Amino acid sequence: AREKALSQTADRNWTIMQSGEDLVATQNNHTIWLLFGQQLVSAEGLELLKLGGEPLPYTPHVPIRQLLQSTGDDLIVLPWGFGKWLFKRGTLIDELLADESVIRQCFVGDIPARLNLLGGKQHFANARLKSLRGTDPLPLPDEYRKVGAFGSVLTINNTHERSLSVPELTRTTLRQYLHGDNSVTVSHFGDRMTALRNIWSQAELRFKR
Repeated sequence: AREKALSQTADRNWTIMQSGEDLVATQNNHTIWLLFGQQLVSAEGLELLKLGGEPLPYTPHVPIRQLLQSTGDDLIVLPWGFGKWLFKRGTLIDELLADESVIRQCFVGDIPARLNLLGGKQHFANARLKSLRGTDPLPLPDEYRKVGAFGSVLTINNTHERSLSVPELTRTTLRQYLHGDNSVTVSHFGDRMTALRNIWSQAELRFKR
């Protein structure tokens, strides 16, 4: 059902096929692997993005520490959110990102809309914490154009892992980067939103509601 839904919305003659738990999009000589994840929202209103693995059942109002425990050893992104890394929740983020078990499991997620004045600056500058960039389009006109414009590229410098399938290789490479393996290097691309544009977009979103 998932590949059918994507095929119906895809343009430029992309073909969508199921491959295990993931999807493969092909067009001529181009191939894109789509690895599924899951968004989890804690009782505190903080988000976790689970990369792969079996989806967890929806359970509302679960504290973030309990949510993290429920993900087992799955890779997790803790994304920055507008206004969510301040005050009481900001203190909780500080505590989580000082916990060694969390550091071994979680990336900090950077987005174009991140403003240093709204928390998180020290976490993204901390060499012990590994960050991944991604887009987080708002439900506003033309926001879909921003998908893929802000991200991270991981490069494998050790060829012995390349016999793995693409999904296995991707997850292995992510885990190696998270754990500080020197055989993986990362580069980030994309431009941040200006503070004025950022605030305007948030105002648009709230007016729309």
